[in-house]
Amino acid sequence: MKRTPTLLASVCVCLVTVGCRDQERTVEQPHEQQAEHAAFTAQEAEGRRLYDFYCALCHGAEGTGDGFNAWNLDPRPEPFKGNALVEGVSDDDLAAVIRSGGRSVGKSVLMPPWGRTLTGPQIDALVAYLRVLVARPPEPPAQ
Repeated sequence: MKRTPTLLASVCVCLVTVGCRDQERTVEQPHEQQAEHAAFTAQEAEGRRLYDFYCALCHGAEGTGDGFNAWNLDPRPEPFKGNALVEGVSDDDLAAVIRSGGRSVGKSVLMPPWGRTLTGPQIDALVAYLRVLVARPPEPPAQ
């Protein structure tokens, strides 16, 4: 009888361990998002994924400076469109800002330097996505 609880506990531990393994999980996307992603190059799609994870909380999904955390920042992030810092600089200069943070160009110290978090190719992907983001028209507000 003593072996039954031990055996049961061992089986439970094994099941939990197997169930908790790292597995790649996919999230179903609406057809509009799938079509939009198909229009991106692989680098731009990776840039969007990184932007959504690291940047959108402050800069907003459309780069309009209205992310969830933007209201807590002083100064608030500026929109990318019409911003000479984004539209009028080379890709290398934009990558340097991402790598070194807002302070590196006399902007907000609240934009962290991402150079120790992101690799060079990831920063290049972000720059590629920012170029696409600035070029496309804004999405209409959700109703």
